[in-house]
Amino acid sequence: FKDGSYQLEDRSVKVGESYYYSVLSVDTLKNKSGKTNLTLHETQQAGTELLDEIVVVPNPLIVKSGWEGAGNVDMRIGFLHLPKVCTIRIYSYSGQLVNTIEHNTGLYSTAWYQVTRNNQLPAPGLYFYVVDTPKGERKHGKFVVIR
Repeated sequence: FKDGSYQLEDRSVKVGESYYYSVLSVDTLKNKSGKTNLTLHETQQAGTELLDEIVVVPNPLIVKSGWEGAGNVDMRIGFLHLPKVCTIRIYSYSGQLVNTIEHNTGLYSTAWYQVTRNNQLPAPGLYFYVVDTPKGERKHGKFVVIR
Protein backbone atom coordinates (compact mmCIF):
# COMPACT_ATOMS: atom_id res chain seq x y z
CA PHE A 1 0.00 0.00 0.00
CA LYS A 2 1.52 3.31 -1.10
CA ASP A 3 0.07 6.75 -1.72
CA GLY A 4 -3.51 5.54 -1.26
CA SER A 5 -3.36 2.55 -3.58
CA TYR A 6 -2.39 -1.09 -3.47
CA GLN A 7 0.03 -2.76 -5.83
CA LEU A 8 0.33 -6.50 -6.38
CA GLU A 9 3.29 -8.23 -7.97
CA ASP A 10 2.53 -11.79 -8.98
CA ARG A 11 5.84 -13.63 -9.49
CA SER A 12 4.18 -16.95 -10.35
CA VAL A 13 3.08 -15.92 -13.87
CA LYS A 14 4.70 -17.05 -17.12
CA VAL A 15 5.68 -14.50 -19.75
CA GLY A 16 3.36 -14.55 -22.76
CA GLU A 17 0.36 -15.97 -20.90
CA SER A 18 -2.78 -14.11 -19.87
CA TYR A 19 -4.26 -13.97 -16.38
CA TYR A 20 -7.46 -12.60 -14.87
CA TYR A 21 -7.28 -10.56 -11.67
CA SER A 22 -10.07 -9.11 -9.55
CA VAL A 23 -10.47 -7.14 -6.33
CA LEU A 24 -11.97 -8.76 -3.22
CA SER A 25 -12.45 -6.53 -0.18
CA VAL A 26 -12.44 -7.86 3.39
CA ASP A 27 -13.38 -5.71 6.39
CA THR A 28 -12.20 -6.05 10.00
CA LEU A 29 -15.08 -8.45 10.75
CA LYS A 30 -13.91 -10.68 7.87
CA ASN A 31 -16.95 -9.87 5.72
CA LYS A 32 -16.10 -10.24 2.04
CA SER A 33 -17.35 -8.19 -0.86
CA GLY A 34 -18.09 -9.59 -4.27
CA LYS A 35 -15.29 -9.73 -6.81
CA THR A 36 -14.99 -6.45 -8.69
CA ASN A 37 -12.84 -5.03 -11.46
CA LEU A 38 -12.24 -8.37 -13.19
CA THR A 39 -9.42 -7.55 -15.59
CA LEU A 40 -7.41 -9.55 -18.11
CA HIS A 41 -3.64 -8.93 -18.06
CA GLU A 42 -1.26 -10.28 -20.69
CA THR A 43 2.27 -10.67 -19.37
CA GLN A 44 5.18 -9.38 -21.40
CA GLN A 45 8.86 -8.71 -21.08
CA ALA A 46 10.37 -5.30 -21.57
CA GLY A 47 11.45 -4.37 -25.07
CA THR A 48 15.01 -4.80 -26.21
CA GLU A 49 17.56 -2.01 -26.45
CA LEU A 50 18.72 -3.02 -29.95
CA LEU A 51 16.89 -4.11 -33.06
CA ASP A 52 17.53 -7.80 -33.56
CA GLU A 53 15.63 -10.56 -35.35
CA ILE A 54 11.87 -9.90 -35.29
CA VAL A 55 9.54 -12.88 -34.92
CA VAL A 56 5.96 -12.90 -36.28
CA VAL A 57 3.51 -15.40 -34.78
CA PRO A 58 1.55 -17.28 -35.88
CA ASN A 59 3.08 -17.54 -39.32
CA PRO A 60 1.14 -18.53 -41.30
CA LEU A 61 -2.00 -17.17 -39.67
CA ILE A 62 -4.91 -19.45 -40.56
CA VAL A 63 -8.23 -17.70 -39.92
CA LYS A 64 -10.62 -20.28 -38.45
CA SER A 65 -14.02 -18.84 -39.24
CA GLY A 66 -15.76 -16.34 -41.47
CA TRP A 67 -16.81 -13.99 -38.68
CA GLU A 68 -13.99 -12.31 -36.77
CA GLY A 69 -13.93 -9.24 -34.55
CA ALA A 70 -11.04 -6.98 -33.62
CA GLY A 71 -10.76 -8.61 -30.17
CA ASN A 72 -10.66 -12.16 -31.52
CA VAL A 73 -7.29 -13.85 -31.01
CA ASP A 74 -7.85 -15.83 -34.22
CA MET A 75 -7.23 -12.53 -36.01
CA ARG A 76 -4.16 -11.46 -34.02
CA ILE A 77 -0.66 -11.49 -35.43
CA GLY A 78 2.05 -10.84 -32.86
CA PHE A 79 5.32 -9.06 -33.55
CA LEU A 80 7.84 -10.28 -30.98
CA HIS A 81 11.35 -9.27 -29.91
CA LEU A 82 10.74 -5.59 -30.59
CA PRO A 83 12.83 -2.71 -29.32
CA LYS A 84 11.12 -0.41 -26.82
CA VAL A 85 10.32 2.17 -29.52
CA CYS A 86 9.88 1.40 -33.23
CA THR A 87 7.59 1.78 -36.22
CA ILE A 88 6.16 -1.28 -37.98
CA ARG A 89 4.94 -0.91 -41.54
CA ILE A 90 2.97 -3.72 -43.17
CA TYR A 91 2.87 -4.01 -46.96
CA SER A 92 0.87 -6.17 -49.34
CA TYR A 93 2.59 -8.38 -51.92
CA SER A 94 2.08 -5.62 -54.49
CA GLY A 95 3.87 -3.09 -52.27
CA GLN A 96 0.81 -1.19 -51.04
CA LEU A 97 1.07 0.11 -47.46
CA VAL A 98 -1.55 -1.82 -45.47
CA ASN A 99 -0.98 -0.43 -41.97
CA THR A 100 1.50 1.41 -39.75
CA ILE A 101 1.92 0.53 -36.08
CA GLU A 102 3.72 2.96 -33.76
CA HIS A 103 5.16 0.73 -31.03
CA ASN A 104 6.18 2.91 -28.07
CA THR A 105 4.97 0.94 -25.06
CA GLY A 106 8.43 -0.20 -24.00
CA LEU A 107 7.26 -3.82 -24.20
CA TYR A 108 8.62 -6.86 -26.02
CA SER A 109 5.72 -7.32 -28.44
CA THR A 110 2.70 -5.76 -30.07
CA ALA A 111 -0.28 -7.22 -31.91
CA TRP A 112 -1.92 -6.43 -35.24
CA TYR A 113 -5.59 -7.43 -35.46
CA GLN A 114 -5.57 -7.38 -39.28
CA VAL A 115 -7.37 -4.15 -39.89
CA THR A 116 -5.96 -2.03 -42.69
CA ARG A 117 -5.43 1.69 -42.44
CA ASN A 118 -8.70 1.96 -44.43
CA ASN A 119 -10.46 -0.06 -41.69
CA GLN A 120 -10.91 -3.16 -43.87
CA LEU A 121 -9.85 -6.78 -43.51
CA PRO A 122 -6.81 -7.54 -45.65
CA ALA A 123 -7.01 -10.17 -48.37
CA PRO A 124 -5.35 -13.54 -47.81
CA GLY A 125 -1.82 -13.72 -49.10
CA LEU A 126 1.80 -12.81 -48.50
CA TYR A 127 2.62 -9.67 -46.50
CA PHE A 128 5.89 -7.92 -45.77
CA TYR A 129 6.81 -5.91 -42.70
CA VAL A 130 9.52 -3.32 -42.09
CA VAL A 131 10.54 -2.34 -38.55
CA ASP A 132 12.41 0.97 -38.12
CA THR A 133 13.86 2.45 -34.93
CA PRO A 134 14.44 6.14 -34.16
CA LYS A 135 18.21 5.39 -34.45
CA GLY A 136 17.78 4.42 -38.11
CA GLU A 137 18.04 0.65 -37.64
CA ARG A 138 15.86 -1.48 -39.92
CA LYS A 139 14.69 -5.11 -40.08
CA HIS A 140 12.21 -6.70 -42.47
CA GLY A 141 10.46 -10.00 -43.04
CA LYS A 142 7.29 -11.63 -44.28
CA PHE A 143 4.22 -13.50 -43.07
CA VAL A 144 1.23 -15.23 -44.64
CA VAL A 145 -2.51 -14.89 -44.01
CA ILE A 146 -4.69 -17.87 -45.02
CA ARG A 147 -8.50 -17.63 -44.93
